[in-house]
Amino acid sequence: MNKYSLAVAENWEKMPKKYVFVNEKKLIEKARKVALQDFPLPQWKDNYIFPINNKNFVSHIFWHNVINFCYGHPWAEKEDGSIVKFEARDVSRKWHSGAYAMGACWYRYFGENEILAEDVLRVFGSLSQTKKFFKGRHHLPLVGERRILLTESAFVLNSYFRGNPRNILEEGNYRAFGNSDKKGIVNLLVDNFRLTFGSDKNEIWTENAIFVFHFYKRAQLFVLEYNSRAVASGGQLKPIEDIEEVGPIADYQLPKSYAGERIFSYANSLNEDIKSKEPLESGSKAEVEIRAATVWAQLKELEIINNIRESKKLPLLHIGHIDNRRWNIGRKAVGNHHICLTTAY
Repeated sequence: MNKYSLAVAENWEKMPKKYVFVNEKKLIEKARKVALQDFPLPQWKDNYIFPINNKNFVSHIFWHNVINFCYGHPWAEKEDGSIVKFEARDVSRKWHSGAYAMGACWYRYFGENEILAEDVLRVFGSLSQTKKFFKGRHHLPLVGERRILLTESAFVLNSYFRGNPRNILEEGNYRAFGNSDKKGIVNLLVDNFRLTFGSDKNEIWTENAIFVFHFYKRAQLFVLEYNSRAVASGGQLKPIEDIEEVGPIADYQLPKSYAGERIFSYANSLNEDIKSKEPLESGSKAEVEIRAATVWAQLKELEIINNIRESKKLPLLHIGHIDNRRWNIGRKAVGNHHICLTTAY
C-alpha cells in the first residue's frame, strides 16, 4: 500500500474526532462474512459510455477523471427526497446520471476516437462551448471549474506527454507509484497536473498537531479503471504492475455504504446536513473526517479479507475489489450521501 494512503489512515487514528465515528467491531464482522465471496471488477465496457477500442479507452478515462466529481444538486430533490443529479442522453437516446452521464457526453462527441490535448483545447475553448458539450438535464455543477481543469490538463499533456494521455502510462512504466529513480503514474499526475490531480489534499489543525491528508482520489481511480480494463483486454493493454499499491478511493458513495451498514455513525449536526442536502464546506473538519474514515475503513476491510483469503489459499484482493463492492452498496443504500461542492470527488 502506498505511503499517502497509509498516512491518511494513521492520521485518522491519531486525530481527535468530532463528527464521524467508526464501529470497528461491526466492520470486522462484515468483512469476515464476505471474505470468501467473489469480488468482481468492473470492466468499463458499458455501451456508449466507454469505447470498445481498448487503446482509445485510455484517453477517454483520462479525461473522464480530469472532471470526475460533484454531480449532485444540493438545492433540488426528487419526489422521494433523493438528490437530483446531472443527467444526459447517450447516442442511443438513453438517459444516464452522474459519472455515466458525463461519460456519455464524451462518447456522444468523440465516439470511438482517441481524445488528444489539441482536441480538448478546441472543444472547450469557451465556457459556452463547455456548457453545450455537457448538454443534459439538471445542468452539470461546477462546469466553469471543470473547464479550468480540462485546460490545465491539455496544456500539461502538450508540454510533458506529447499531447496523449497514453504516454503517461508509458512514462510511469505501468506502475501506480514509482521510486527515487522513476515516478509512477499517480506520482506523474500529482506532480505535473497541480490543480487537476495534485490539489486533493487537506490539513486539519488542532491545538497540538497538524494532520495532513493526501487523498488523491481521481489520480488513483484513473489507474484502477485502466487496470480493470487491461485485465479484461485479452493482452491488448498492459496491466499495472503494482496494483496492490493503489489506495482507497475517498468519494461520497463509499461512506454512504458504511453508514448504511451502521459501521459509520455521525454527529447530529452532520446527520442533519446530510439529510437536508446542506453542502459541507470543502476542507472542513466534518468533510475531511468522512473521507479519512473511509480510507481507514477500506484499508481495514482489505487487511481482514486478505488475511482470511490467504489462510484458504485464495487469490488476494486489491483496493479495486473493495471499492467496487462498496460503491455498489452505497448506490443502493437508503438515504442521501453527503454533498460537497468540490473538484476533489
